Amino acid sequence: MMTAVAGVVLHDIGKVEELGTSRRLDYTTCGQLVGHVALGLDILERHVVGVEGFRIEIKNMLQHFIVSHHGEIDRGALRRTGFTGSHCSPLPG
Repeated sequence: MMTAVAGVVLHDIGKVEELGTSRRLDYTTCGQLVGHVALGLDILERHVVGVEGFRIEIKNMLQHFIVSHHGEIDRGALRRTGFTGSHCSPLPG
């Protein structure tokens, strides 16, 4: 359950580097070129690498939340979600 909560919090974490901080909200160069999903994966990697004993299974689940949060592939997701919303159990197939 805590992984699901972390996934909800982290799914759009890449937006902190995708969008600029000037008075007018605008995209950074990196945000335009790479996008918030890839930036989110990079942010996650930078932070978990320094945590001794961080389980790869948890990292993989968090990565999945980041790449699948747009829902379907045709809506911008890099992967179809592998979890149902209410209890986060893996979907078959």
